Amino acid sequence: MISNGQRKYLEEHEKYKDVLIAPGFYINKKHTVTEYEVMSVGLDEVVLKTVKSGHVTTKTIHWCRKNLMEIKG
Repeated sequence: MISNGQRKYLEEHEKYKDVLIAPGFYINKKHTVTEYEVMSVGLDEVVLKTVKSGHVTTKTIHWCRKNLMEIKG
C-alpha cells in the first residue's frame, strides 16, 4: 500500500513527465522574480545557477519540471 505522499508524487510525475528541461533561462512559477539558468541536465538532476546571485545548486528533474517555466526571448 502506498502513502498519500507517494500517491501525490506519482500523480505529479505523470502530470509533468513530458515537460522538457534544457539548458537556458527559466523563472520559478511561484516566485517569478527568481530567475535561473539551467547549466546542465542529467538523468535525475539539474544544475541551476540563480541569475541574480550566481549561486549554483542542484535540483531534481521532477522539481524543475514542476516549478520552472522557460523564458522565451
